Amino acid sequence: MNILRTAQKEEDPKFIEYFFTSERPKEVPPGWKRFPSYPLRFPFPFKFKEDVEGGYLYIVYRGRIIGYGLIESVEPHQGLQVGSKPPCIGKNVKPGDVVVIKGPLTRMPFEIACRGFVNFRYIEDNLHELTFDSAQRVISKLDL
Repeated sequence: MNILRTAQKEEDPKFIEYFFTSERPKEVPPGWKRFPSYPLRFPFPFKFKEDVEGGYLYIVYRGRIIGYGLIESVEPHQGLQVGSKPPCIGKNVKPGDVVVIKGPLTRMPFEIACRGFVNFRYIEDNLHELTFDSAQRVISKLDL
């Protein structure tokens, strides 16, 4: 099973770019508190009801699906903070599961329009393996 998740539109685009690389400079940019963790870890405030390990996590940012990554593992967490700088820094994620991504995210082969949403959505289809039209239909069926 795959999952679709939104990154906050207020998040710095430069922070989001670090989702696509394993490289991290030695110093955090001025005004930032942190870089994205590596390996990438995306916390959720609950435990998943479906088995998502081995599936894909798709990230929505500013109205489009920008990339995906293979979910290497799902682990419990006791609460985490996310974000790079205000207003996104310090967002507390209540205890639940965290998905660990194998390697950096991969950019989508085409842009898929998708409005942001709260929480996440399960999706069965591997969007990056579909044609553009088929992938857009999957997202349209989710009312996104």
